[in-house]
Amino acid sequence: MTVPKGALGECLGASGALQAAALLAAMEAGELPGVAGFDAAPPGFPLWSISNATTPLDLAVGLVDGVGLDGPCCSLLLGRS
Repeated sequence: MTVPKGALGECLGASGALQAAALLAAMEAGELPGVAGFDAAPPGFPLWSISNATTPLDLAVGLVDGVGLDGPCCSLLLGRS
């Protein structure tokens, strides 16, 4: 799991497109980018895979989730053949 908004900031209407582009770039590069600004997890943090380091990973499928401040929710599943 990674969070592009940590590096890209809040882009409002362009957030989903930028996150999809970041996912495609990660799939092409074969690595999952780290979460910018994430230094260490507090005790009991449930997401063990989050790190600020880049992780080599063969990504065949990826999920982009978007939740707007005013209520809309959307998910996009991308895969490569």
